[in-house]
Amino acid sequence: MSLLFVCLANSYKHNNRCLAGVLVKRSNNGFELIQDNWGHPVWFRPINRWTDAGAIPNEEAVEINLFDVIEVEESDSCPDGAQQENYYYSSLSRAGYMKPDITLLNHIAKTNRKVLFGNAYSSVSHDYYARLDYSVLMIHATDVHCYLKPRTDKQPQPRMAFTYNGNEYDFPITDPNFRHLLEEDEDEANAASDYYLTLSLGAICDDKHFKLVAGVITCGQSNELDMRDIPVSARETYRLYKQGLSISRIAAQKNVKEETIISHLLPFIERGVIAAEQFVPIEHIEKVRLYKRQHPYEDHLKPYFEAFNGEISYINIRIVLASLKNN
Repeated sequence: MSLLFVCLANSYKHNNRCLAGVLVKRSNNGFELIQDNWGHPVWFRPINRWTDAGAIPNEEAVEINLFDVIEVEESDSCPDGAQQENYYYSSLSRAGYMKPDITLLNHIAKTNRKVLFGNAYSSVSHDYYARLDYSVLMIHATDVHCYLKPRTDKQPQPRMAFTYNGNEYDFPITDPNFRHLLEEDEDEANAASDYYLTLSLGAICDDKHFKLVAGVITCGQSNELDMRDIPVSARETYRLYKQGLSISRIAAQKNVKEETIISHLLPFIERGVIAAEQFVPIEHIEKVRLYKRQHPYEDHLKPYFEAFNGEISYINIRIVLASLKNN
């Protein structure tokens, strides 16, 4: 069975990754949430059969960003204790992107749970974990303070203290992008006006399951989503590009291919920050747009490339499709 989910967490787990999100389906406007009988989103976590604790191998997950829509082939439900969201899979592939907005986040974060995972502490016992029926959720946190906790003989631990429903919490951060941001610029990590958090229960450790901040989505003062969910490397590329450096010069400076630099800029094109016209001729943009209107559910690049007889490169097709997600 094939399923689609929008990624809301891509966090560190046992030196690999843990992905989680909510199920979606294709619609005339791209993608829409699948809801249960009570109107709640349905959480989903792909599980690898062969890795420690079911973690997703880095090579399969490292290029997946928040709000990417992922297609899961041969999914097979495999609940384990509180982890009722678990599904085995045979393959993962990017099927598109779901444009985030405040309405969407507020719907996903809406919950009647008074405390997080059954108590107001930082962990749950393994016995209690086995009785829970969920292990991942999203909340809108307040009074957020992100900081680096000193540790003996270890690197400082990125953590987030926050308030939810009148209770104060303090959890480790396992979101790689936000961890990097916090390590590089603590002031910027604390500068957002709103924080939407994907929280999860970690693997067993000393008969406990610790609560983790697995995904961080932030909003600026204007209530518009900001760029903190974009990888640090991509934000650095964008900074250089805005300074006026050419794609070729940035590629040389970073010692990577030019296509890699352009791929760094795709999230900014998706959000309308950079125009596709800066990279792709207008006539090619119109051809890709027309093909997309005629084939609204086609998410693979090869049919586009073949339809244009190779006249438009794969990277230029990606650029135009990225720009259409902002429409």
